[in-house]
Amino acid sequence: MIFRSRFLLLGVVLAICHLLVGCRPAPLVEEVDTVCWEYPEHGSYSFVLEPGWGNNTGRDMGEVPYAVTFEGGESYETPTLAVINWGYDRPYTRWKKVGECFPRDEVFDGWISLIKRDTRDRIFGEELPERVIGGERARGVTYRWVRNGLFMEVWLVPRPDAIWEIFLFPGEGETVVPEELYRMLDSFRWVAPRRLPTAGES
Repeated sequence: MIFRSRFLLLGVVLAICHLLVGCRPAPLVEEVDTVCWEYPEHGSYSFVLEPGWGNNTGRDMGEVPYAVTFEGGESYETPTLAVINWGYDRPYTRWKKVGECFPRDEVFDGWISLIKRDTRDRIFGEELPERVIGGERARGVTYRWVRNGLFMEVWLVPRPDAIWEIFLFPGEGETVVPEELYRMLDSFRWVAPRRLPTAGES
């Protein structure tokens, strides 16, 4: 009887071990955060202007389509928020096409690598902690322009319509971004374009 009881106990233990192994959860698979280039045309955005700031794309701001400055400034020597956008058909994104999906970090890493390599025009500062802008992941860097020494903070936001870059300039001789610029950045809202790609464009 003693031996029989031992065999029964062993059988129960083995059965429990089998069940535990069989019910073991599958290993976790890390999901890749992807972005898809869905639109052939870029959308738009909005944000809350701080008091004393206004739209003023001055003659010294190059081809930047939109910028807001403090107290009517006309150059990046005054505190400025500027916005530009690009398609994904660029070298650092490996010439993506409308309709393609790809890891978001691939876009971030390619952009940061490009900035670090551009020692002719930029003096690289540092990578910034990731943040969310208008519900989208964003990564940022700081650097100075070689030609005039101006300091800036730049944020990259990959979206389905375009790659957006947001520049924060604290002004000539400054390296601390004003809180007003961060409040405007935190108030961003993105607006998708109305037109979807046609069959020939995707």
